[in-house]
Amino acid sequence: MSFELDETDVSILELLQENGRRPNVEIARGIGVAESTVRKRIERMQQAGVFRTVIVPDFSLLGLNGHIIIGIHAELGRAPDIADLLAAREEVRLVALTTGAFDVVADLFLPSVSDYLEFIQDALRPIPGIKSVETSMVLQQPKSRYNWTEMLRRGGEQRRAAKREKPAAVT
Repeated sequence: MSFELDETDVSILELLQENGRRPNVEIARGIGVAESTVRKRIERMQQAGVFRTVIVPDFSLLGLNGHIIIGIHAELGRAPDIADLLAAREEVRLVALTTGAFDVVADLFLPSVSDYLEFIQDALRPIPGIKSVETSMVLQQPKSRYNWTEMLRRGGEQRRAAKREKPAAVT
């Protein structure tokens, strides 16, 4: 089930993605609506699970220099179970079931690259269904953004265009 966002919703989200602690009054002023409109819309979107407010740290600044991406080849039918077990691990930031070269991709942060051996032995090795693993250490991260409102706008435009192009039902 999808949640329909209008331009006001997207504008609110755009300002929040720049600063998740931006006051509702400031958002309202910025997009030309009442503060109560902003407050109600934020509450409605949060209750529907459209977004959540989180803190995104700079991991390298905090000394977590073991940023590793793991590609996993799984036995047929085992990828969802592998993904669930990895998702339960505190050091794993993202887990995705994928098509292409890997069945599961995981993104994790460790205090250092040398901690990866311990992760392999204690976390990966015991998981049933893993056929093989390929890893990539992230050397540098030129871009890490959470600017997705432009994609929402484009997606909304495409959905509206598709609705306009739908032929009327024949009776």
